[in-house]
Amino acid sequence: MSRLSADGKPSLFVDVTCLDCGLESVFSELAADILRRVTAGTPPAAAVVDGIREFRALLEGGPETPVPDEGIAGLLGELILLRMLCERDVSAIQSWTGPFGQRHDFRRGNNALEVKTSLRLDRTSVTVHGIDQLSAPDDGRLILFHIMLERDDLGALSIGALASNLISLGVDRHLLRVALQALDCDDPESQEWNRCRFSSPVMKAYEVRHGFPAITRHHFSEGVPPGLANVRYEVNLDLAASFALDEASVNDAIARFLS
Repeated sequence: MSRLSADGKPSLFVDVTCLDCGLESVFSELAADILRRVTAGTPPAAAVVDGIREFRALLEGGPETPVPDEGIAGLLGELILLRMLCERDVSAIQSWTGPFGQRHDFRRGNNALEVKTSLRLDRTSVTVHGIDQLSAPDDGRLILFHIMLERDDLGALSIGALASNLISLGVDRHLLRVALQALDCDDPESQEWNRCRFSSPVMKAYEVRHGFPAITRHHFSEGVPPGLANVRYEVNLDLAASFALDEASVNDAIARFLS
């Protein structure tokens, strides 16, 4: 505010200044908007405050894009498997490598676990991203878990519920929070991440070994062709029935992973 003389009388004036030459065109629009507000009868101070607030909101953009259902389901699938592991050994939180850009969702030594989540109980195919995702570690073992979910507004399964389950098991809160934040889930209790609830999941597991229907580096005897990138394909798990694991074999695989 400045005190200047108008018609011989001191008066208060609002100073609005643009210090960035690159924003002069935007500033001129702001100034015109403020003048329109004052002309319409809005007190000068309120006209400036309201005008700047609306222009700031305009420049910052609209509301963030909500998390898609597939994103919520994908995180749920990984948390379901993480809970299975942590029920046996809470240190398994350290094996959750997927959030940090690793090729497999879980990795411990030369054993790896990959999770694919579907939003239908009758889904029989999964999408694979890249030629390394279904490649087992050298001299190791890779197990693929297919978790199928069904929306249920009264279901007990949600991101917040699973996060609470993990904390109650004694999982390191800091490690869990860091992993969730790496997946853009800053608050597992937020409405955004918990707008979808699900009933109990259906899970199937497969050992990914020689003959499993997948595209890996081993399929390129002369190396991956130059320029081949962003490979994305679907695996029909009906054709992988011979690689499916029964309950006892799944328990053995988890025990081996945690050993």
